[in-house]
Amino acid sequence: VPQEDANPFAGHATATTSHRMLRPYGPPLVAETRATPVEENGAVVQLLCVTRGFDTGGWELPDSLRDRLTGLPTRDVLVDRLSSLLAYGQMPVAAIVVDLDHLLAVSARFGRDASDRVLAETANRLQATLRPTDLLGRLEDERLCALCLGVGDSQSVLRIAERMGAVVASPLPFEPVIATASVGAAITVPGGDPEAVLR
Repeated sequence: VPQEDANPFAGHATATTSHRMLRPYGPPLVAETRATPVEENGAVVQLLCVTRGFDTGGWELPDSLRDRLTGLPTRDVLVDRLSSLLAYGQMPVAAIVVDLDHLLAVSARFGRDASDRVLAETANRLQATLRPTDLLGRLEDERLCALCLGVGDSQSVLRIAERMGAVVASPLPFEPVIATASVGAAITVPGGDPEAVLR
């Protein structure tokens, strides 16, 4: 995007700028806007703008906004995204929190590496069960959170939560550990407080 003191339309020429577009669901779009000045009697009276969006196919986040262990977005990203969704208020959102049980016991018995592997494997499995428009992130410690777009009734939330719980409990391909999880969910309302939803 040009600097404020730069005029991209100097000489009444067509200008092209690249930028990002946020939307009420899914990852942001990488976009390109081509603006052509329309003149009347030698004066620019309007701009004809054509914007093309390119789906990035994923959440392009800097490393600082990704959890180092799981590669998932951090809590800050979850809160920011939920804030945007609540502000738009165009569709319901279910926040589903998966809290891994007994991860401290796994760490005590098999070592920290084992508990880290359980958490990372769980994150990968849960990510694979979600739609591209949903966002899975690491809320804190052993808690993961999925923001599921367009889910606004308790029966749908229950089905998703049960499926996530079953995915967590399926046998792991390494240490003799059986992972289980406590799963909780909240359905958002437009204008709600994201911190309250996550609590």
